[in-house]
Amino acid sequence: MKRGRNTVAELQTKNLLEHLPDPGRFLRLCRLVLERGGRLTLITDNAAFIPFYIPIWVRHFGVGAHSVNRYALDHCNSVHYMVFTRMHLENLLGVAGFSRIVVRPILLGSRLEARAIS
Repeated sequence: MKRGRNTVAELQTKNLLEHLPDPGRFLRLCRLVLERGGRLTLITDNAAFIPFYIPIWVRHFGVGAHSVNRYALDHCNSVHYMVFTRMHLENLLGVAGFSRIVVRPILLGSRLEARAIS
Protein backbone atom coordinates (compact mmCIF):
# COMPACT_ATOMS: atom_id res chain seq x y z
CA MET A 1 0.00 0.00 0.00
CA LYS A 2 1.13 3.53 -0.70
CA ARG A 3 0.46 6.67 1.27
CA GLY A 4 -2.84 8.20 0.32
CA ARG A 5 -4.60 4.84 0.12
CA ASN A 6 -5.91 4.68 3.68
CA THR A 7 -2.46 4.35 5.20
CA VAL A 8 -0.79 6.38 7.92
CA ALA A 9 2.81 7.20 8.73
CA GLU A 10 2.62 6.49 12.45
CA LEU A 11 0.50 4.61 15.01
CA GLN A 12 0.73 4.89 18.78
CA THR A 13 -1.01 2.85 21.46
CA LYS A 14 -0.75 3.10 25.22
CA ASN A 15 -1.94 0.44 27.66
CA LEU A 16 -4.02 -1.29 24.99
CA LEU A 17 -2.24 -4.48 23.90
CA GLU A 18 -2.75 -6.34 27.19
CA HIS A 19 -6.53 -5.82 26.89
CA LEU A 20 -6.83 -7.49 23.47
CA PRO A 21 -7.72 -11.19 23.19
CA ASP A 22 -5.66 -11.51 19.97
CA PRO A 23 -2.72 -9.07 20.05
CA GLY A 24 -1.04 -10.77 17.08
CA ARG A 25 -4.03 -10.00 14.86
CA PHE A 26 -4.04 -6.39 16.07
CA LEU A 27 -0.34 -5.99 15.22
CA ARG A 28 -0.85 -7.48 11.75
CA LEU A 29 -3.68 -5.00 11.16
CA CYS A 30 -1.44 -2.15 12.36
CA ARG A 31 1.15 -3.15 9.80
CA LEU A 32 -1.48 -3.17 7.05
CA VAL A 33 -2.52 0.42 7.73
CA LEU A 34 1.01 1.75 8.11
CA GLU A 35 2.70 3.03 4.99
CA ARG A 36 5.98 1.36 4.05
CA GLY A 37 8.54 2.57 6.58
CA GLY A 38 5.77 3.72 8.93
CA ARG A 39 6.39 3.73 12.68
CA LEU A 40 4.54 1.87 15.41
CA THR A 41 5.04 2.84 19.04
CA LEU A 42 3.25 0.94 21.77
CA ILE A 43 3.36 0.95 25.54
CA THR A 44 2.15 -2.00 27.59
CA ASP A 45 2.56 -3.47 31.08
CA ASN A 46 5.88 -5.21 31.69
CA ALA A 47 5.26 -8.80 32.78
CA ALA A 48 8.71 -8.82 34.42
CA PHE A 49 7.75 -6.02 36.85
CA ILE A 50 7.59 -7.87 40.16
CA PRO A 51 5.34 -5.40 42.09
CA PHE A 52 2.48 -6.33 39.72
CA TYR A 53 2.38 -9.76 41.41
CA ILE A 54 2.47 -8.78 45.08
CA PRO A 55 -0.78 -10.17 46.57
CA ILE A 56 -1.77 -6.77 47.92
CA TRP A 57 -3.59 -4.34 45.67
CA VAL A 58 -2.58 -0.65 45.83
CA ARG A 59 -4.90 1.47 43.73
CA HIS A 60 -3.31 3.74 41.08
CA PHE A 61 0.21 2.36 41.60
CA GLY A 62 -0.07 -0.95 39.77
CA VAL A 63 1.04 -2.90 42.85
CA GLY A 64 -0.83 -6.19 42.81
CA ALA A 65 -2.55 -5.34 39.52
CA HIS A 66 -1.89 -8.78 38.05
CA SER A 67 -2.50 -10.82 41.18
CA VAL A 68 -6.02 -9.79 42.19
CA ASN A 69 -9.27 -9.30 40.28
CA ARG A 70 -9.99 -5.90 41.83
CA TYR A 71 -8.00 -4.25 39.04
CA ALA A 72 -10.70 -5.10 36.50
CA LEU A 73 -13.44 -3.70 38.73
CA ASP A 74 -11.77 -0.31 38.96
CA HIS A 75 -11.34 0.11 35.21
CA CYS A 76 -14.85 -0.29 33.79
CA ASN A 77 -14.57 -4.08 33.90
CA SER A 78 -11.57 -4.08 31.59
CA VAL A 79 -9.63 -7.33 31.49
CA HIS A 80 -5.98 -8.14 31.06
CA TYR A 81 -5.85 -11.10 28.70
CA MET A 82 -2.06 -11.31 28.88
CA VAL A 83 1.05 -9.37 29.79
CA PHE A 84 4.32 -9.30 27.89
CA THR A 85 8.05 -9.40 28.42
CA ARG A 86 10.55 -7.76 26.08
CA MET A 87 11.05 -11.09 24.29
CA HIS A 88 7.30 -11.58 23.78
CA LEU A 89 6.90 -8.15 22.19
CA GLU A 90 9.92 -8.67 19.95
CA ASN A 91 8.54 -12.03 18.81
CA LEU A 92 4.99 -10.74 18.20
CA LEU A 93 6.19 -7.71 16.26
CA GLY A 94 8.56 -9.84 14.19
CA VAL A 95 5.87 -12.36 13.28
CA ALA A 96 3.55 -9.46 12.34
CA GLY A 97 6.18 -8.34 9.82
CA PHE A 98 7.79 -5.40 11.60
CA SER A 99 11.52 -4.64 11.47
CA ARG A 100 14.00 -2.52 13.44
CA ILE A 101 12.20 -3.54 16.62
CA VAL A 102 13.38 -1.89 19.83
CA VAL A 103 11.77 -2.71 23.18
CA ARG A 104 12.83 -0.96 26.37
CA PRO A 105 11.52 -0.66 29.92
CA ILE A 106 10.09 2.72 30.98
CA LEU A 107 8.41 4.16 34.09
CA LEU A 108 10.79 2.43 36.52
CA GLY A 109 10.36 -0.80 34.58
CA SER A 110 6.60 -1.06 35.05
CA ARG A 111 5.92 -0.59 31.35
CA LEU A 112 7.56 -1.59 28.09
CA GLU A 113 7.82 0.73 25.14
CA ALA A 114 8.16 -0.96 21.78
CA ARG A 115 9.07 0.84 18.56
CA ALA A 116 9.07 -0.82 15.17
CA ILE A 117 9.04 -0.04 11.45
CA SER A 118 6.58 -1.50 8.96
